Amino acid sequence: MAVYLVSWNLNKEKTTYNQARDAFFALIKQYPYAYDSNLDSVVFIQTEQPAQQLYTQLGAVLDKNDRILITQMTRGAYVGWLNQDVVNWLNARV
Repeated sequence: MAVYLVSWNLNKEKTTYNQARDAFFALIKQYPYAYDSNLDSVVFIQTEQPAQQLYTQLGAVLDKNDRILITQMTRGAYVGWLNQDVVNWLNARV
């Protein structure tokens, strides 16, 4: 199973921002995931799906003004400073 880093920016100017964010997170919660509350628009998702399929699913709730990046995490190819529970989650899966 792969772990992906998903980073996004929802257009906060639209009047339905909160609903769009809730819909986006409802899709994310269908997967095993880790979220560091200090990184507001980053989540780590574990899935058997390829990145393109994950993008298609998550992108369904985005509009043309929103942005998203999905990249696969690879052991030994990342470094950062995250909450320890997120680090533990990643180390157990990547």
